[in-house]
Amino acid sequence: MDLYDAVKHHFETLEALHVSLNKCFGAFADGVGYAVQELTSKEEDDLIGNDVDQLQVTPVNDAHRIETLVKFHGVYTVNPNFDATRFVRRMPGILVLRQHHPSRDKVISLCKSINSIRHDMLIETRKEASRERRFQIVHNALPGFMSEHVERAIRFIDEPVKSISFNWTRNPVPKALSRDNMAARLKAAIKDPILHKLKDDQRVVAQYNLQRLEEGHFVRFQYRRDSAPKPVAMFVFRDKDKKYFNTSCATPMILTAQPNDSMPIKINALADYRHKPKSKPAGPIKNRVQMIPDFPLYGELKT
Repeated sequence: MDLYDAVKHHFETLEALHVSLNKCFGAFADGVGYAVQELTSKEEDDLIGNDVDQLQVTPVNDAHRIETLVKFHGVYTVNPNFDATRFVRRMPGILVLRQHHPSRDKVISLCKSINSIRHDMLIETRKEASRERRFQIVHNALPGFMSEHVERAIRFIDEPVKSISFNWTRNPVPKALSRDNMAARLKAAIKDPILHKLKDDQRVVAQYNLQRLEEGHFVRFQYRRDSAPKPVAMFVFRDKDKKYFNTSCATPMILTAQPNDSMPIKINALADYRHKPKSKPAGPIKNRVQMIPDFPLYGELKT
């Protein structure tokens, strides 16, 4: 079977499973969720580059919140009015599954099937050796289809939860650069400081480091930029021996062991994301030099 046909078949099967899951709203006792602001591609770049330092969160707390949260597990596309490709739709939250509802086992079975097919889709796509072909399938053959959505397994929390705290995290993403690539970046910034938003003092440092680069004082180079902000959740369990754990939380998680089908005693809501500049970038490079102040370009000096 052609890769496109295989992925399309999996996608159609997923849609059928989600139709069945959406009919099981009664199996859930309650839920809370937080709709994260959607972005255009330009807004996404500005956010990752920290030119935009805030992301809005809207609580999902109306009378239809359970239906909204369950249906979100069937979201696999970007909003047609938005064209972002890295910061796709997110709705972190929780759903409390009833202990003795007749559809309880069906919900668990459906979710496990959905997770299995998502995994199969991922494997089928990654078998394709050509990145160009994968891109065509993911972004062209299935318009709006987002591979990141498919990677999201529906997570079950099978221990009684005492409290949940939602928050944000970002991780630096390093990329090795060649000597010529770094030199080209520095020269471009120095040549057109207005385009690159370079201040006079930054330009002086860039010129100095470019001279040191050309003299051979650096052994390797790296570009480090923060990833897009990601929502996370920290669970504290009722059983003290279980303690707690943190996990990424892009979609509603399902609590299966809540006493009396109750919500956790305490829930710290997800607040708007606000960028907090770091005084020092983290990373493995020793003798690190920031090639331009406040720019994510780094070189390692010879020892």
